[in-house]
Amino acid sequence: DFGFTTLPTTENFETIPLKKDRILCILPQKHPLSILDKVHIDQLENEAFITLKSGYNHDIKRILKDTGVTLQNSFEMADDQAILAMVENELG
Repeated sequence: DFGFTTLPTTENFETIPLKKDRILCILPQKHPLSILDKVHIDQLENEAFITLKSGYNHDIKRILKDTGVTLQNSFEMADDQAILAMVENELG
């Protein structure tokens, strides 16, 4: 038997990574961090944040918890186009 999951998993299972995904930060053009090539998670402290609804944001929530970074006004949207529109209008 086999299944698909995100890492990390419990030690009781053998895991074979199939693919690594980059996590992208989408910023409004006028945001101070938008001039950077890379943004470290610490630089997002207290920023307004928008993500896809539960089930799609598990990795991001885990990374934030592990690094102790707190974001403000977290929004969860069902559609990635809605997120892009909100960011474009500086709502997150």
